[in-house]
Amino acid sequence: MIKIENLNKIYKKHQVLKNIYLELENQNIIALLGPNGSGKTTLIKCLLGLVIPEKHSKLFLNNQLIEFNLPKYLNIGYVPQTPHFPSNLKVNDLIEYLVSFEKDFPIYLDDLLKDLNINSFLNKKVGELSGGMKQKINLLQCFMSPRDIYILDEPTASLDPYHSFYLKKLIKTIKEHAMILFTTHILSEVEELADQMFILIDGEIRFKENPKDFIFSKNAQNLEEALSNIKEYIKI
Repeated sequence: MIKIENLNKIYKKHQVLKNIYLELENQNIIALLGPNGSGKTTLIKCLLGLVIPEKHSKLFLNNQLIEFNLPKYLNIGYVPQTPHFPSNLKVNDLIEYLVSFEKDFPIYLDDLLKDLNINSFLNKKVGELSGGMKQKINLLQCFMSPRDIYILDEPTASLDPYHSFYLKKLIKTIKEHAMILFTTHILSEVEELADQMFILIDGEIRFKENPKDFIFSKNAQNLEEALSNIKEYIKI
């Protein structure tokens, strides 16, 4: 279990995260929602050690106080919102480079190359790829080996419907042995996947709910309708 207490982050004079408290359980799919600028990506980057939070922020792993740098303690799979790969490299060379960071040979590599249709553009340079193709490589580097936690920032962005469906099926499968934290603007994905959702507004966690329970409590047909009745909620 991961627990976050009193997480604050200030950029210059703007407070991006305000006293965040979260408990994230293993074998759960957790959705982090909020409008653009609400602090979702900053929160993720704090967990990954890419952004340093304010002094009194605390992070616990199985009740042990640790640094805000989860990759130091766990094997993390991360899909950033926008993939950045060297544009002059061929895809084949890039994948060979990514594999070199794995402790063991990635057991899901061949399946992902086939299922994501990456084999069809192995000899292209990264700079020649579409956004969807780059996203497939982004997914490949995250899922090619088993991880303890998967942190996915807009993972279905740029994917066609077939590969979006494939990814959601994959996420449901890996839940059995890992924790998944993801962000999305697609509310139907939250309904379909998430065991729990946290809604960030102006840097604060305003709601912590199971999506289906939340929809029922608002007497709504779906999550979009449930959220539309909340004044604080800015349209995602």
